[in-house]
Amino acid sequence: PGSQLACILFVSKFFSVLAYSIKGSRMLFNDFSTAVLNAPLKWLDTTPFGRILNRYTADFNTIDESLADGLGFFLNQALQLTAIIAAGIAVSPLVLAFAIVLLFFRVLIARLYLPGARDVKKIESTTRSPIFELFDSVATGMATKATIRVYGMVDVYAQR
Repeated sequence: PGSQLACILFVSKFFSVLAYSIKGSRMLFNDFSTAVLNAPLKWLDTTPFGRILNRYTADFNTIDESLADGLGFFLNQALQLTAIIAAGIAVSPLVLAFAIVLLFFRVLIARLYLPGARDVKKIESTTRSPIFELFDSVATGMATKATIRVYGMVDVYAQR
């Protein structure tokens, strides 16, 4: 009975994470598309296409892969932690006091970690934008009847 319950919980967790991931992707895509399509023309002219494309791909990669995996891992760890604390409290109520102290330190460490992690993600995002901009300009150049070749810029783009 225990293994059947674990199997049912695993399958239900998998499908619920999948469903919420798809729902989140759709909501984000609709919001992004609405924001880009309703943006002023000045913003569209001044913002490089590579930066816009980078935002789309980075955020959807996060939702489709990282967020779904992270949510599944979080649910698994939360259930395990709850079971461990419940078993510990059943043996000795003193475990609850230690759990509260450890939770306090965990929140303190998380508050120190998150600002640095945000800065690193921002730097990663800005370093990826030029690659998408280069890809866009090459694709545009090829679409306009080999503009890159006509102006003799093949070596310049190949070096980039």
